[in-house]
Amino acid sequence: MNAVKNFFWITTGILVLLILAALSTSMNYADGLVGFMAQGWPADAAKRIVANRSQALWHASFMALAAAAVFALFTFQKLAGAVRYKTAIAAALVLLVAGDALLLARHYIQPMPSGYVQANALTDYLKKNLGTGRVALLTQESIYNVWVGFLLPYNQIDTFNFAQMPRMPEDYKNFLSAGSKNPFRMWRFSSVKYLLGPAAFEKQLPPGQVQKVFAYDLAPAEQDGFRLVANPNGAHAVFELLDSVPRYTLLTGFQTAADDQALARLGGTGPLLNGTPAGTVETVQSRPGYVSLKTQSGEPAMLRVAERWDADWKAKVDGQPAPIRRIDYLCMGVELPAGDHEVTLCYSPSRFFFYMQCAGCLILLSALTATIPRQRIRNQSLTTPA
Repeated sequence: MNAVKNFFWITTGILVLLILAALSTSMNYADGLVGFMAQGWPADAAKRIVANRSQALWHASFMALAAAAVFALFTFQKLAGAVRYKTAIAAALVLLVAGDALLLARHYIQPMPSGYVQANALTDYLKKNLGTGRVALLTQESIYNVWVGFLLPYNQIDTFNFAQMPRMPEDYKNFLSAGSKNPFRMWRFSSVKYLLGPAAFEKQLPPGQVQKVFAYDLAPAEQDGFRLVANPNGAHAVFELLDSVPRYTLLTGFQTAADDQALARLGGTGPLLNGTPAGTVETVQSRPGYVSLKTQSGEPAMLRVAERWDADWKAKVDGQPAPIRRIDYLCMGVELPAGDHEVTLCYSPSRFFFYMQCAGCLILLSALTATIPRQRIRNQSLTTPA
């Protein structure tokens, strides 16, 4: 009972603080508005922020009041008689919490406009012409944030950009840092075939390195969405990056190079590849985590794969396991003798942790099963007359 009383007084204290904060925010509405506008927020946005903050504090005060009222029933003797209605009180609390969740959900849970993921003229063009190449975005602002976060991944179109990576691996940091000196070399190095961006960017792109191949406009649609309309003179465009390195290529004369030498090539002006392209590579099958290739070369060659090297990738050459080297700082390489070969690459991470989870579930299930007979015996002993 002391614990309940302590909790009541703690809740009451929180309630008082929330009410004081709500009163302060409401009474200083103008000052809050001026403060946010001074930070650069537009007037409409500042009004909404201050109003939302005030409403949130009053809402929290009401919920704290409800919690304090319930615990007051178990704290004060004068209110003890109301405890016999505990079922009704419990039902009222459940309804209150459920209603509160529904009320708040409409502010945070909104249906996604279908245009965010639905196939359109842009995705149709990319799927038809991209092959094993990638797409890079010249900007990730405005609608392009939707492209990289939803539309392109949902339609299984590989991108060079990523929506977010809070803990970027060190090799990515070094690669992007070196590549930022010459983004077009970095994109070619990474097998980027198309660049997406506003059509107005065409004037800023280096002549002779890219060409506009598709353009489109955006039109409003239902549920605050949009639809894409192909238009040769549209405000948005797809630019083809010329002379991009294929994702899978054979190199002769490949020389082992240190990491700093590989990174230096990204920002340099000399040959982009460590070796000379030779032979042919045909993609037989490709899906995330697996690719099957047919290669042909008149001399020994290095199969360069423009994917990030990882120890969990496994390679087979003509059905036999083959080692995968880390080359060009970030890429994978498989050494091949002269002639025709069938090469498969498969991402096969260790299942150790999966098996550990399965074992843990079995132990938990066994423990729960073992307690059932004991609980039955205990219940019987409690109900059997002495």
